[in-house]
Amino acid sequence: HYLSTVQLTMSRDYYERVTGETFGGNAFYLNYDNADAAAVRDRLTGTDGYFSLTDDRADWTAKFTDIASATMMVIYIGLTLSVAMALLVLLNLNLVCVQEKKNELIIMLINGFSAGEVKRYLYRDNIFLTVLGIILGVLAAIIYCKVKGLVFLEYFDLCAPSISLAQGFGRIGCFLAGCCYGRETQSFLGVVFPANSMAPAGIKVLPTQLFSSAGDFLITAILLLYYKKIKHTGDGGALYMILYGVGRFLMEFLRADDRGNIGMLSTSQMISIVIVAGAVVLLWQNRRRDRELL
Repeated sequence: HYLSTVQLTMSRDYYERVTGETFGGNAFYLNYDNADAAAVRDRLTGTDGYFSLTDDRADWTAKFTDIASATMMVIYIGLTLSVAMALLVLLNLNLVCVQEKKNELIIMLINGFSAGEVKRYLYRDNIFLTVLGIILGVLAAIIYCKVKGLVFLEYFDLCAPSISLAQGFGRIGCFLAGCCYGRETQSFLGVVFPANSMAPAGIKVLPTQLFSSAGDFLITAILLLYYKKIKHTGDGGALYMILYGVGRFLMEFLRADDRGNIGMLSTSQMISIVIVAGAVVLLWQNRRRDRELL
């Protein structure tokens, strides 16, 4: 029996008990494995009592694929939001760290430590927390993809815009805290931070935090526009790495806070070089795979 387009399945006894009629089969399910439906239909044609054969395997496969894709999209969105929240929590932890160590920092200054040494001590802890959080986050994502049978680069492509978006908001937090400030300037773009911020008070400096935030938001927009044009798994993530790495490398020339150096470059610039190099390698591998398939 069919109710509109909904199929109702029941046993023969239940059918006869409910309808009060003797069961007479009018449809049967056939399991013919991978046999061609047209060939089976041709064999049945001309058989007494045969009317039609409907093969809806492709339809059901498509429906299942759509449902699975929608489910995975929900999972991806949830994971992306979790990453964004984790970054915001990490920023708050850094700010709390500064407040908790306020007395300790004052004692260091009283005992003769220079302002630069105090800042290096503070930044070292904060940078360690940030780097540790990023490493653990990436490892957790890789392990999750392995367990769920997902492709990590596909996951990275999907999350890249959200990561950049979260970084943009994170930089606004840096501006509010006064860290990551820029060089002294007389430009109209300069800002003066209050005495209780991490930036030098009473001095007009470049708001590199806001420059970085605007850049991160721009990267997010570019990634979203580029996403539909991705031809290879990992290209979206590689584009994010290149844009962020180049932007961060250049932004470092405008910053004045103590971030540590490796030779003539800051630590962040060295990390940016590694990030861009990794992206170039990923893009090169994708293009080489294309050439091998030709």
